[in-house]
Amino acid sequence: MDEIPEAWWAVFNTLIAGPVACRTPAEVAAALGRDVEEVTDLLSALDVSGWLEVWDCESGPLVTLSSLAAERLQVHLVEVGVDESPRWAPLGDPLPSPPKAKYVSAAADAAALNYVIDLAPGPDIVAERAEAAARSPSTSRGRGDQHAKAEELPRPTFLVGQGLTPWPGPNQHRSAVCPACGHLRFRPHMYCLYCDRWGMDGLVATIPAKVGCPRRGPRSQLSPEQRVELERLQYERERGHREARRLTRHQAQVEEERHHKKSQPAKGRATPNPPKVGPSREGGRP
Repeated sequence: MDEIPEAWWAVFNTLIAGPVACRTPAEVAAALGRDVEEVTDLLSALDVSGWLEVWDCESGPLVTLSSLAAERLQVHLVEVGVDESPRWAPLGDPLPSPPKAKYVSAAADAAALNYVIDLAPGPDIVAERAEAAARSPSTSRGRGDQHAKAEELPRPTFLVGQGLTPWPGPNQHRSAVCPACGHLRFRPHMYCLYCDRWGMDGLVATIPAKVGCPRRGPRSQLSPEQRVELERLQYERERGHREARRLTRHQAQVEEERHHKKSQPAKGRATPNPPKVGPSREGGRP
C-alpha cells in the first residue's frame, strides 16, 4: 500500500472517532478545524480514489469509509447505544456493552415475580370453596334449586381426557358414552375436556337451548332422521338468507339506475315533435 498523505489520515481518524459512521462534510470540516470548501475538495479526491462512499440524502451528502478503506484500516462497524447507531471501531477491540434496561430490578424476588399482586383468591380460600362445594347436597344430586356464579366456584384441577389418543374428531361416530370420561362419577374438582362435563354442573346456571336447535354432543345424541331434518332446516335457513341478500342487491341496483337516469342533463336529448293538429270534424278546417 502506497504511503497515505497526512491530510487523508486526518479524515480517516475523524470518521473512525466520530459518534456515527456517516458524517457530513461540514461535520468533518468542523472536527478538522478547516474550511468546508477545502474539506469538500479533499473528500472528493478520496471518493475518486475509492477510500470513501458518498450517500446523497435530503439534508445533504454523507460520507463514510468504503469497504476497501475499512479493510486496509482494520476497522469494522459496531452498533452503539439504545438506537443501535453504527460507528467504526478497530478490529480486536471488545464490542460495546448493550444498554441496560430501565426500571428493571435484577433482584431474585423481582425475577420470581414475588412483588406482583395476584388478584385471584388464595389457596386457602380456594380449598374452603372446594370443600363447601363437595359438601353441598346439590352437587351430589346433580341439580340444585339455587345456582351460583361460575366465578365464585373453585376452578377444576383434574382434567379428564388429556391422554386420549387419538382424539376423536367431530366427524367420527359418537356413542352415547363419552370416550374420555365414560360413566365416571365426577367430583367437584374434575372436568372433562371432551364432553364439557364438570363436577359442579349442578351449581352453575346453564342457558336453555333454543327451540329447534338441539344440543349436539356426546350427551345429546340425535337419530339419523333428526340429523337429516336438522340439516334440511339449516339448508333452508341459509338459502333464505342468500335470497334475501340477492334481493337487496337487486333493489339497490334498480334504485341506482333510476337515480342515474334522473340525474342526466336534458342536453343532447331529441326534442319530441309537437302533435299535429288535424282538420276539425265539424268544419273540416283546423
